[in-house]
Amino acid sequence: MKNYAIIAAGGSGSRLKIEGGKQLLKLMGRPVVAHSIQYFQDSDVVDEIIIVTEKNSITAYEQLVLEYEFTKVRCITPSGATRQQSIANGLAQLMDARYVFIHDGARPLMREEYISDIIGALSIFDGAIIAVPVTDTIKKITTDGIVETTLNRSELVSVQTPQGFRFDILKKAYELEDKHLFTDDSSMVEKVGGTVKVIDGSPENIKITYPPDVLIAERLMKSRERKELS
Repeated sequence: MKNYAIIAAGGSGSRLKIEGGKQLLKLMGRPVVAHSIQYFQDSDVVDEIIIVTEKNSITAYEQLVLEYEFTKVRCITPSGATRQQSIANGLAQLMDARYVFIHDGARPLMREEYISDIIGALSIFDGAIIAVPVTDTIKKITTDGIVETTLNRSELVSVQTPQGFRFDILKKAYELEDKHLFTDDSSMVEKVGGTVKVIDGSPENIKITYPPDVLIAERLMKSRERKELS
């Protein structure tokens, strides 16, 4: 059986006004998504990679795969109208799958150890997610904008990617009729009774969404490189 990584690269990048999507924006000389893919290309436990992107970006991604010699990329498939539809399109491409990683193409600052940590967790749990503690005070409000209660932030985490799952339960989760209501894959796995383990992430593992994120990511990447050289 094989372990797969699905790279979600379907965002249009409208906030950044980037042709071809924010994932193709250059960061330290390489497209953002190339940094994201590289972790799985280099991993000994990932067998194949599926890229999910907008139909009009497929040619650009085919060129990227060739340029950076991403030999594990088995196919590039069109994304859907929602993130859930996009991931479902990626899942449809899997054959004889055991574990599945799902990673945002716009998160170029994940860490290699996240992959091995998730694999270790999947020997016990149905899923594993990368997350960081919530540092802001979080309040639940009414539809009128009135504070209803203040949540205990010591019990809360902010979820990132990659996320990893046993294929059988992830497939079951994607059979939910109301899957479009969920904001991430782990929520769907929880819905069908799966147990999901939280693995400590890093505040550095940001998602490129707004213009300032690009500059922040570049500074973080340079800082990481300096630490590796020291």
